[in-house]
Amino acid sequence: MAQIDEVVAEVERLARQLVPRCFELRSVQLAPVDPHFPSPTPFAIVVRVVKRSDEPEPGGWAYELAQRVREKWQRDDIQISIREDAGGDE
Repeated sequence: MAQIDEVVAEVERLARQLVPRCFELRSVQLAPVDPHFPSPTPFAIVVRVVKRSDEPEPGGWAYELAQRVREKWQRDDIQISIREDAGGDE
């Protein structure tokens, strides 16, 4: 598998392509996996977005992002999580 910083950068590139305009991509980060949740990887790549407008969210973008990640890396190599943060200037 590629170096983890390269993987995070590639996931960020994919997210920038797929996150709809009604969201702002907040961050793409490496995070530890909850030890109480069985996972083959000790970490996850977390994509954080914030809803920025009232326009309808096109369905399926998060699924497509996960599918594109799975085309490059196996589930045992990488776990991805997409989280919507509360709006505002944090």
